[in-house]
Amino acid sequence: MRTRMRFGSSRTAVGSGLIAVLMAAASLVGISALTSSADAATVDQLVAGQALFAGQTLTSASGWYWVTMQADGNLVVYENELVGTGSAVVAIWSSRTNGNPGAHFQLQSDGNAVVYSAGNKALWSTRTFGAGPDVRFIMQSDGNLVLYRGSTPIWNIGVLPYGPPSPPPTPMNQLLAGASQSIYLQLTSASKEFELANFGSSISLSQRVSVKGLVFETPVWSAGPDYNWPSTAGQLTMQTDGNLVLYSSPGHVAWSTHTAGTGTENRFVVQDDGNLVVYTKANRAVWSSGSRRAALGAGMTLSSGGSLRSQEPGPNPAASLVMQRDGNLVMYYGTAVRWSSGTHVLGSRLVLQRDGNLVIYTPGNVAAWSSGTAGSGPGTYLLLGGVADLQLSTGGRVVWLVG
Repeated sequence: MRTRMRFGSSRTAVGSGLIAVLMAAASLVGISALTSSADAATVDQLVAGQALFAGQTLTSASGWYWVTMQADGNLVVYENELVGTGSAVVAIWSSRTNGNPGAHFQLQSDGNAVVYSAGNKALWSTRTFGAGPDVRFIMQSDGNLVLYRGSTPIWNIGVLPYGPPSPPPTPMNQLLAGASQSIYLQLTSASKEFELANFGSSISLSQRVSVKGLVFETPVWSAGPDYNWPSTAGQLTMQTDGNLVLYSSPGHVAWSTHTAGTGTENRFVVQDDGNLVVYTKANRAVWSSGSRRAALGAGMTLSSGGSLRSQEPGPNPAASLVMQRDGNLVMYYGTAVRWSSGTHVLGSRLVLQRDGNLVIYTPGNVAAWSSGTAGSGPGTYLLLGGVADLQLSTGGRVVWLVG
């Protein structure tokens, strides 16, 4: 498995300091409810009646943004920002309520979101009282922290305009007609989860898995004849004839999508689901890589018929993990079966639970198989390697491995 790990570095600290925040955030303490009737919060949001206490965190689905109730009383949004070939943790918003140890953040049933001192004095609020109990406070994958009433946004931190959790394509994640990507430059999905690197004579797509400042990368797809010998003159070009072409040198085609003649204003997009797609001006897909995630984070599900896919750069077959519709979880290397769960209940799904256990559930919610890793915690992630090895890891420690 060719997996890289990056460590974030501090550029901006808020309140009691970034190191303390990261230590608290890394513990991934569960969300607590102020009342016994409140449901447990999901990893990225609160509902009315729920709260964040010191050291507790909501993390975006992408893993690149999180909001933390710090021990000093400050509510802070952080971004794991890309810097060169690494990453840095940056504070992008705060409630400016530091200096109040023991404070907590509460989403009230009247619709108001409030930071209270240890003595229950209101220090800050969204001023949305009267919005009612149908409210959700969400840390979105685009970096925006938004309070919704039903499906309508009624407050946000102002870092980004209101919008859906997945932002529309931007120049960072696409090539327009006539544009090129030079060697060693990356195209990155809007969620920052996927990165397409150009090596001149080949291109390689990797998935990033972020766990509180640690960034793991694993390859999921590649194309081109030669990964080991990069060409410094290489260009990936979205041509005006509709063809996406990788040139290893001027006039020398290393690879293409064979979509010439499909349009003069096609665009190439690195999507948030890991798929690479060439679209026409009318938004019709004329080519796609079929690539997808190679990893799952805590709380994520692989539905019946769903799959993970990983491929090492170069002329190698792809590894895939398929939650088959017959209920069997099977790992393939190319077309060869490397491992299976031996379960056969139609319509079953795979869940990486927040306690770290990987479980196959039948449609009746009966556990048919598990990895036996309960207790490894919400920092656990499932990673499919490009040579068909499957592992559960947490904190740099492998807790389960097959293949």
